[in-house]
Amino acid sequence: MSGCKVADGYGNMLITTIGINTEWGLLMANISEDTGGETPLLARLNGVVTFIGIVGLTIDAGVLVVLLVIYFTGHAKNQDGSVQFIKGQTGIKTTINGAIKI
Repeated sequence: MSGCKVADGYGNMLITTIGINTEWGLLMANISEDTGGETPLLARLNGVVTFIGIVGLTIDAGVLVVLLVIYFTGHAKNQDGSVQFIKGQTGIKTTINGAIKI
């Protein structure tokens, strides 16, 4: 057995197996063996996490679309009260920066 200690005396030892071929190695291999199956709780949790992720991304995409519509229709205002985007007057660089800030 692995980990044996000699308390007193003299002796010789012949090692016949090492690693997985020892009793300790077989025990550790059996303990750490992965069955590959999902437990029912883990399956339900994965389903809930996936659902929450899909709902979150859907809401995020909807909010982004609404904010872009507000910006490009001229309803978004600067801090001084002026309109952020005016079709045909606002430059491309300003338009891109405004959309990125959203």
